Amino acid sequence: MASSPTTKLEVAKEITLKALEKMQTNFGSDISAEEYNSQYAAEINKLFKSIYKAVYEADKGLN
Repeated sequence: MASSPTTKLEVAKEITLKALEKMQTNFGSDISAEEYNSQYAAEINKLFKSIYKAVYEADKGLN
């Protein structure tokens, strides 16, 4: 059994890995590689903005 994440970095890493796995199954196989890469990049951008916001808000709550 995996241990629980204990730092903000570990939490962000766990969220990122889970989201990347989900994104890979959500994109259709009938799109071109260029379109896939474009969608993937856009989703990663949204993901990292979301992670940053969550970590920032959690930090604010601790202070």
